[in-house]
Parts: sequence; C-alpha cells; structure tokens
Amino acid sequence: MDAVTEVVPVARKGGGKWRRRMVRGLVGVAAAGVVVEMGLRVVFGLGSPLLYEADAECGYCVRPDQHIRRFFAENSINHEGMRSGEITERPAAGTKRVLFIGDSVTYALTYVDQSKIWTSRLPGLLAEAQDGRVEVLNASAGGWSPANEVGFLKSRGTFHADVVCIVANSGDLGEELARLPAEGTEGFPTHRPWTAIGETWSRYVEPRLMGHVISDPGTSEPSAAELAERTQANLELYGEAQAFCDGHGAKMGLVYIPFPGWTKEQIEGAEKTLGEWAGEHGVPFVDVTKRYCGEALGKISKDGFHPTAYGDEVIAEEVARQWGVIDGAMGGAGKEAGAATEHAR
Repeated sequence: MDAVTEVVPVARKGGGKWRRRMVRGLVGVAAAGVVVEMGLRVVFGLGSPLLYEADAECGYCVRPDQHIRRFFAENSINHEGMRSGEITERPAAGTKRVLFIGDSVTYALTYVDQSKIWTSRLPGLLAEAQDGRVEVLNASAGGWSPANEVGFLKSRGTFHADVVCIVANSGDLGEELARLPAEGTEGFPTHRPWTAIGETWSRYVEPRLMGHVISDPGTSEPSAAELAERTQANLELYGEAQAFCDGHGAKMGLVYIPFPGWTKEQIEGAEKTLGEWAGEHGVPFVDVTKRYCGEALGKISKDGFHPTAYGDEVIAEEVARQWGVIDGAMGGAGKEAGAATEHAR
C-alpha cells in the first residue's frame, strides 16, 4: 500500500504583515478623522451652523432658541428669533425699548462676537446720554429685503417698543421678498450637517476651489426699469410700516448703513432716496454714511458689504451720536394712545 502523503499549505510570505499594516493604517486614518472632526467642532464651532426656517409672513427667519459659538464668536438667538438677550413682554419701568429690524448688516457676521456687534454696543453708548436705561432688540436675518422686514414687523408686532428702526443698506430698495429654497442653501442651512468636516468642505473649501460665491437668498441685479419699480414698492412698504407703528404706540425711525465697497454714486443714490422719503413722511433718519465711509475700507469691512468688529463699533458710535434725531421725535407721542391696540404676539 502506498504511503499517504499529507499536503501542508504553504503560507505566503509577508501576507500577514500586509494585512496588519492595512488595518493599522485604516485605524490611523479613522483616528485622525475623529481628531480633526472634534477639533473643527470644539475649536471652530463647525458642524453647528446658524439655522434658518421658512416663514409665511417674512419669507424666512433665524430659528429661535439657538446658542452657538462659531470661529470664537458667540451667536445667541432668543425665543423671539432675535440676536438679542431674552426679553420680557414689556420693557421694565423707566426703560426705553428700541427694536431694530434689518438684514445681515444688522445681524452682523457670525464670526463677530455678539458683545461686539453694533446693536449690542449701542445700549451702553445711549445710556451715557439718556435719562434712563435703553433696551435694544435686534430682529434681523441675512438677505432680508424691506418686504421681509415689514413682514416680520406686521406679523410679530412692535414688542412694545418705543421706537422701531428699520435699517436700510445701499441695495435694499432694489430687492424683492427673499425666500429660502426648501432645503436651505450653504449659507442659510435649515438643518445641521452630518459632520464638521463635510461642512468645512462644502461651505468653505469647495466654493473657493471652484470659484463659487455663496450669496444671500435675496441677492439680485435688477434692470433700471425693475429698480425703479421695486424702489417705489419698497417705499410704499416703509409707509405701511410707519402706519403700523403709529397704530401700535411706537415711533418709526429709518437708519441708513451703506455698503462701503459700493461706488459713491450707488451709496449716495440710495442715501438721497431714503432721506427724501423720510423727510416727506416725518420719519427720523439716521445716516452713518459720512463717518462710516470715511474710514479705511479694509478696517470697517472685509467684503465691502458687512462690517468688521471695528466697523460695528463705528456704526454704534455714529448711531448714538445722532440719536437725538430719533429721541426728540419720540417725545412719548402715541404711547398712551396706542397702548390699547398694541399687537399681541
């Protein structure tokens, strides 16, 4: 009988080492990804952007009750959807309440700390010149047009403010009601991204590599005919806002903060139109153009549109300097008469 020969498989040299190296490599990549993800979240606040939500009356608004820290800057949104501290239904005795309604110039940039934006600086500056405390509310969202702002005012009310200031910029009169796409946009998300790494790529890295500019929902370039038509429509909306304020015990004011990167003609054109309308309708008009645009562009704005922390400081100082225009026009007019009809939120 022939002997049975046992066949023993021969292991490939180095096969086990290769698999172990691959596993170690994958573990290393995963660990590095976790470290980067946590670093982006903890250090820069990525992965938790400011969220927005659609709104039938004002197009969209900043989602209420958010408290985020982005790029070392605090962004705190109160229960009413304002970039302000929580408020009581009515201001405390002896306190004047001022409601500012505007777009991203009023909201300020997310990477400017809330304590340094111009609406946060203003109460301290006004307190030095006022006989009593001033409470400032900031109702705003990037991309808002006059239609969005007046829609917010008429749907939410004046919040028992003594004065409601609509903040206009150089391009506002040419804009229509802005709305969010169903899923939001890169700059105006409606939900949190899955990862901070993903947000970093889609919102900051890829647009720069591809030369893609993330714009506000309301951004447009109207023709001359469209601009004239929209300007008239928006001035009529300001008239509706004035009537609404008068009927609810508040005085309306208008504040003009130009886009410093725009041409002199564009800045002065909007300034003239807004100033003339305010004069014709008895609306106090605060215009920061001379002081604001007198500063070096690179100091007050990084993009020609939005103020830096220093730009916010300049705006706050100039609004405070001209505050007598608004305060003198208030004089308590309409407060008692309108108290009974104050809008109940």
